[in-house]
Amino acid sequence: MRGKLLLLDHFGAKNGTKRTSPLLYFADGENVVIVASKGGFPIAIKEYRGYADYQARSKGREIPLVVLEPRK
Repeated sequence: MRGKLLLLDHFGAKNGTKRTSPLLYFADGENVVIVASKGGFPIAIKEYRGYADYQARSKGREIPLVVLEPRK
């Protein structure tokens, strides 16, 4: 696996409960790409082959990605 694991701390909208969500991220040139689900997008599959199985189980559901670009 070339991707890395990001632990994102956030708070629930309804009750304010603190949660931590593990997210895969990896570099794409100067950008950082965060998989906003458990994976499945072709860029994510290239970085971690285990996501191919998840993509198949997702039955065509789109998997969101967040691309962070450096300030210029």
